[in-house]
Amino acid sequence: MSRPRVFVTQPIAESALGRLRAVADVEVNPDSSRVLDKAKLIEGVKRCDILLSLLHDTVDADVLSANPNLMAVSSMNITQDRIDLAAATKLGIPVTNIPAIVTDATADIAFGLLLSVARNIAYGDKLFRAGVYPGSQSNHLAGAAVTGKTLGLVGFGRIGQAVGRRARGFEMKIIYTDLNRLLPAEEEKLGASYRRLDDLLREADFVSLHPQLSAATRHLMGARQFALMKPTAFVINTSRGPIVD
Repeated sequence: MSRPRVFVTQPIAESALGRLRAVADVEVNPDSSRVLDKAKLIEGVKRCDILLSLLHDTVDADVLSANPNLMAVSSMNITQDRIDLAAATKLGIPVTNIPAIVTDATADIAFGLLLSVARNIAYGDKLFRAGVYPGSQSNHLAGAAVTGKTLGLVGFGRIGQAVGRRARGFEMKIIYTDLNRLLPAEEEKLGASYRRLDDLLREADFVSLHPQLSAATRHLMGARQFALMKPTAFVINTSRGPIVD
């Protein structure tokens, strides 16, 4: 039996590629600087038996039907929100995903972004590299306090809870909203209090978005929601782009 041909849409870890090459003929798009456009994605699919796609790749019905011999789509994503599962099912193409292995990494990034926007870290770095030095005690980059402020978590699953645990180290007040409210004992353990979305937006100094993308959460944050927030509040989105209108 001939070895299956695998097309990988962007470079991935060499350790993973080594294991893959032991059992398959692997072609990797070498450009990691941009998302493969649809035409080139279709070209790759036509040359493979199995497509290995990344989170940012849109695998729609056109892509899936480009090769009648496509055996499977292996997605490096926890959820397949960019893959047309209905079309894949109709064509008899299995779609796989990865386990939830990036909880802490995503929570680290979310809280890092929170600190950065509050304390003007990225902006200060940009100024300094441009030769601007306002002085050691200048208030030009004073930013906003984090310790003791209120963090509103929109979506309180694995990642939202992990961000909440990090916030406790900064003595932040943690409030959350989710489709399903936790039991009181779970809220107490996590040091979090439930709010309706509108109330959370009014109260929070920082709003961190962690809902899964679905029809119910698409454009969850729009002009009305932003108008409810404090003018000094910050929004951090490490979920999906379409959550915000």
